Amino acid sequence: MKGVLTHAVLAVLGLVSAYLVWTDEDDGKRELGEVTIFDCSASKMRKVHLKGEQNEVTIDVRGKGDAKHYVVEDKRTPPKGKATTKSFVGSELVDEYFKKVAPFRALRNLGKLKPKQIEEIDLKKPKTTLTLSCGGKTQKFAIGGSAYGSGDRYARAGQSGPVYLVHADVLKDLESAEFRLMQRELHRFKKTEIEAVTVDGYGRKRRLRQRDRLDEQKAQWVDAQSPDRINELYGNWLERVERLRAQEYLPANAAPGSDLSAGDSGLAVNEVMKLVYFDAQGDELGRTEMVRVEAGQQIEYYLRSEATRRWVKVPRSLAEQVDEDLRPVLGLEALPKKQPAQPAAPAAGEGNKAPGNAPAQEGGAAQGATPGEPKKGSGGGAGTGGGSGGGTGGGKNAAKGAAGAKGAAGAKAGGKKPAAAGE
Repeated sequence: MKGVLTHAVLAVLGLVSAYLVWTDEDDGKRELGEVTIFDCSASKMRKVHLKGEQNEVTIDVRGKGDAKHYVVEDKRTPPKGKATTKSFVGSELVDEYFKKVAPFRALRNLGKLKPKQIEEIDLKKPKTTLTLSCGGKTQKFAIGGSAYGSGDRYARAGQSGPVYLVHADVLKDLESAEFRLMQRELHRFKKTEIEAVTVDGYGRKRRLRQRDRLDEQKAQWVDAQSPDRINELYGNWLERVERLRAQEYLPANAAPGSDLSAGDSGLAVNEVMKLVYFDAQGDELGRTEMVRVEAGQQIEYYLRSEATRRWVKVPRSLAEQVDEDLRPVLGLEALPKKQPAQPAAPAAGEGNKAPGNAPAQEGGAAQGATPGEPKKGSGGGAGTGGGSGGGTGGGKNAAKGAAGAKGAAGAKAGGKKPAAAGE
């Protein structure tokens, strides 16, 4: 109850402080109550580091100009289980994140709080810290608990000074970096920018051109050597390529398949294709490489592009479709698809066996009759598997019985599970 009361008091203090800040500001760029607690521009941000009890996330800015990119490292240390570290390239959403923290603005300035209040909002011994490095300056913030109702977090620079309330997303984006900030798309340029693409694979090469590229409704892919001949195969195939997304990043400089267990058979690495994209001026927009790795019965696909900068694993099912349809795109005959093995045919004579593996009685004698001595009036007796046939109808029933026995044996043979392909 005391904790709730503390949050309520802080909320009131925040509103009062917000009004005073708002009346003092005249730039019109801040929302009611916002106050800058770290002044720097997003373009000068160099590093962000979040350290918590079970996770540690770092965003590093690498390169300059066109070579500028982001590398995100996400370390997880669960209470139970093995610690993990994932490294990946950050997407354009990192740019948006930097705008949230540079300049870093708090929703409220709650002022200096009493020691008891500091303890109740988890700032006495903070378990989380956020460090910003920007424009040659570095500032570390202690992060406390969540505000009642909104979920926003309490923060303070250093061990003393005023306490601030910062937006929850500042922490959530980092805590879920793998899902919010990873570069999953293979390219950052737009489809309307692509004038042509060269497709290279299986020893063949073809240049495709995008007609009416600026109109997504009319745009069509054609062979550059036959631009007036429409072939929907090209467009359908490139759409599948565009749907490929990074599922998992390999470490920097790691080769495709390095995450697999080679086993006794080793790894078989096969280059599948290379795509190079060009704009209307003939300048290269980007490129994609794709390889297939076989480790025993396991098959995985990996891609690398100008956006991912390193090899990434992609979903196998979609990558297999792209691989299978590549040959027709290049003018080659499609490979026959693997068919599951058919059930083995019944052995010779197996159809003559009676149900329950009992041997058929010679001469179609009725059960219980002595071989060679047909029952009177049976007309030849009943065949195994058929009912007993009396009078003149016995011969027909015997034939039906024999057919029934054959069918039963065939059904038994057909009931075997089909062998797995390749067995």
